[in-house]
Amino acid sequence: PLSQQNGACPRPRVGRRGLPAHLPAPSESWRSSTTSSKMSINLKSLYEARMARAQYRTREVKVSEEMTVTIAEKAGMGVGSQMWEAGETLARYLCSRDAEKKGFWKGKEILELGSGVGITGVCAALLGARVTLSDKKSILPVLIETVKVNQKVSQAGS
Repeated sequence: PLSQQNGACPRPRVGRRGLPAHLPAPSESWRSSTTSSKMSINLKSLYEARMARAQYRTREVKVSEEMTVTIAEKAGMGVGSQMWEAGETLARYLCSRDAEKKGFWKGKEILELGSGVGITGVCAALLGARVTLSDKKSILPVLIETVKVNQKVSQAGS
């Protein structure tokens, strides 16, 4: 009771992965304890089905006077499926460095770890670098979509 805790609200119990202790992890199956039927739901399958139905949202980001990068985002897939301000800032830096010294990135090899939506790596590739993008398996579809969209744009422009 609240009176026993000097008026403070009780803290919820937190289990593994930061989820409330009474909720199963997404990869586990859930079995209804309130019904006598054999109702079992695989939460991971439900999540994957929901993500498959969700649509990509594309938007253009102007990283320099001469360059616009199109990124794909997909809601509900976590932090890697959305563009972060830091990625946009780094992409702008790459463009400014290239503007100072023309062709600075041409032929350079770049490995981007945790690419997310891929704005920085795609920007570097459009500036002439050979780029390897990487992220978690669950984020790769968003990253691949960003690469595809920008390949179409760069092929149409050349």
